[in-house]
Amino acid sequence: MLVSELCAAQVTIPSEFDTSLESVAVAFRGSSGMTLGYMSQPKAGGPRPGLVLVHDVVGLTPGVRGATRNLANAGYVVVAPDFLSPNGGTASFRGVEAEVQRAVNATPGTRTKSTAAGATSAQRSARGSRMPHVPAASSVAGAHLAEAP
Repeated sequence: MLVSELCAAQVTIPSEFDTSLESVAVAFRGSSGMTLGYMSQPKAGGPRPGLVLVHDVVGLTPGVRGATRNLANAGYVVVAPDFLSPNGGTASFRGVEAEVQRAVNATPGTRTKSTAAGATSAQRSARGSRMPHVPAASSVAGAHLAEAP
């Protein structure tokens, strides 16, 4: 199934307690420092294609974590980095959406690129993942994702 088809379908978001998935908070080092994020993957073994899910202007929300689990439920190893990590992470804004949007909009493109590269490395190191690079992007539930071939 193509990611665009998966995103267009009506889906049920797996619970954060779904026992078929391994879903955890992650931290990884990129060229712009430590980045927090969320990773989900099927517990079943074997090589898996990888995705980096990029949040929109409201940050790494429960909805983005749910989309991460949903894509993992479809067989992907998915990392959703919190691009606001240098500002303390999305959670540090305590739900003040306008502040989160200003911080996301003020994030330099070079930092976004290095954070995505760090997420790709973290995702690649996950059990059985195959993600050599991030060639394309599309969107899901207000978030954006990059897919490996």
